[in-house]
Amino acid sequence: MKMLRAWIVVAFAYGLCHGQAAPPAAPAAPAQPAQPRNSPMMIDELKQRLTNQEASIKARMTRISDELAAMDTTTQKADDWAKEWAGSYYTGDGLGENVSISLAPKAGIAFLNYGCMGLYGGDEGDIAEVLPDGLKLKLVFGSANGSFLSERVYFVKWGELRFLVPDWQMMDFVNRYNEGGYSRSGMFGIARKTPKGEHPSRIGLVATVGKPELPAPYDKLLQEKPIALKVIKVSAPTKRDVTTGVTAHSVAIEFEGGTGAGVYVGMEFNYPQDLVANSGSVRITRADEKTCTGELTSFLGEKDNPLLPSVGDTVKTGSTNEETLRRLQTPPAVK
Repeated sequence: MKMLRAWIVVAFAYGLCHGQAAPPAAPAAPAQPAQPRNSPMMIDELKQRLTNQEASIKARMTRISDELAAMDTTTQKADDWAKEWAGSYYTGDGLGENVSISLAPKAGIAFLNYGCMGLYGGDEGDIAEVLPDGLKLKLVFGSANGSFLSERVYFVKWGELRFLVPDWQMMDFVNRYNEGGYSRSGMFGIARKTPKGEHPSRIGLVATVGKPELPAPYDKLLQEKPIALKVIKVSAPTKRDVTTGVTAHSVAIEFEGGTGAGVYVGMEFNYPQDLVANSGSVRITRADEKTCTGELTSFLGEKDNPLLPSVGDTVKTGSTNEETLRRLQTPPAVK
C-alpha cells in the first residue's frame, strides 16, 4: 500500500501540475534534440516574457482561425500540405495540461498550454520552410525555450488520424507505439488534429489499424512484438528525494540482447510488467549488437525498496501485461 500511495502521489502531481552501428534491420536511434525546458511558468526568466506574449499569441490564433474558416480545401492542389495538415491540434488531460495548437499556411502557428496553475507554456511563429515530412518554423521562443513546440515539427499519418509531432517527441511516439496497450491506443501527450465538430479530448481514442507513417530513421524502430532480454548484471540502487514521501530509485541493468534483436538507445519499457501501479520504467542508454544497458527508475515511498530483476531473469519489452490490465478493468463479481 505504501508503494501504491507513492505512485498515486507522483501520478497526481504530474497529471495536475506540470518528456556499435546497428545492422539495417535495427538501426541506431536518430540523434535526438535537447528536450524543451519544463513549463516557462516555473522559470523566472521566461515567466514574464511568456505573460507579455500571451495576448499576441491569442491574436495570432484568431487570425489562424479566420484563415482556416475561409480556406476551401476543394480548390487546393493535392500536394498542398495545408489541405491535409492545416487545422487545430490538441493534447492534454483537461486539468493539468491543455495544449492547443493552431496551424495555417499564411498566419503561421501558435499554441497555448493552460493547467491548474494558469499559463504553462505558449509560443507563436511563422512557417520558415515546408518539408516532405513536416515543417521548419521560426518561433518567438524557439525550440528550447517553449514548453511543447519546437522549430522542427513532423507530420505523422496513422490511418485517419493526423499528428503534429515536435522533433523532441518523435522517440516518445515510437516508444508508445512499441509499448502497445493503452500507450499505443491513447498516444497521450502527442498532439492530434481535431476533426471539425469533434471534441478534442483524447479519452477513448482507439489505435487505428496498421502502422503510423514515420520518416525512415524512426519507421525502422517500430516493433510489433516484445523483445526478450536476459539480465546479466544489476547495480546497487541509488536514490533521490522527489517530494514529501516520494523517493526515486535508479538502478543500472546490463542485458543480453542488443541492436541485433531490435534494441535501440532511447527505448523505454515498464518493469515489472505485471504490476501497473508499482512498476518502474527502463530506459536503454547503451546498445551494441549483442548487449545493452538500461536504467530502471522507480518512484516509491520513503521506506520502500524497488522491485528488481535478478541475474538470469528474462525481461520483455512491450506493453504492461494485457491479462493484468483486463483484471484491473473488470469489476469484481458480486457474491
